Amino acid sequence: MLFRSDPRYLKMSTCVLDCWVLYDEARMFDTPFRWLTDKRDVEEMFAKKKHFCSVVQASSKHERELMFDALAKYKPVRSPGPWRGNLTDAEYPNKHQYSRRDYYGRVDGLVYRDKVNFFKEHKFNIAFQYAEEMNHEKIFHAYAGETIPIFQGHSNMTKEGFNPDAFINTHNYSSFDEAAEVAIQLDQDDARYKKMLGEPLFTDNKLPEYFNSE
Repeated sequence: MLFRSDPRYLKMSTCVLDCWVLYDEARMFDTPFRWLTDKRDVEEMFAKKKHFCSVVQASSKHERELMFDALAKYKPVRSPGPWRGNLTDAEYPNKHQYSRRDYYGRVDGLVYRDKVNFFKEHKFNIAFQYAEEMNHEKIFHAYAGETIPIFQGHSNMTKEGFNPDAFINTHNYSSFDEAAEVAIQLDQDDARYKKMLGEPLFTDNKLPEYFNSE
């Protein structure tokens, strides 16, 4: 508590580090954070969409299972990870290869890169944090993957400046079936889907304060 009253104290969400890793280790972007506010080419992103929804996850979580099942009633949810894995090695050849020399010193970044590139072929991504008030890295990975996050995590996302029109926030719905229905409707309406995909990620296109390097 003493540190929090010190003027030199700075609270920084670890998602800032996750975004830095996408830049520095994964080498997916030319700058650490500018990609979060740059105008995106919606038609170019939409042209990559081949599948409905993705998830890459190792740990189990009951709420994620409910979301997965609600969406899977409509179309397959593609999962190459240990949790609910349903893709072959041929369908997802970039499973974690920690013994590869090019991974040395860049393991997190290259794992992130492979996952994020996988997301780009999907319209939606199940981005559920393991604990509700944990960090937001999953929504940032979905945004880097040019997909619409179906998010569960911190309940104050919009207060932090996240644009509520840029993601499906499960906190806003009474059930996961109801949240799934939103994704289904967007999947069936290209114009509405593209509109959400092209929304700025943050309100007024302004990054949260914890991204401020000063």
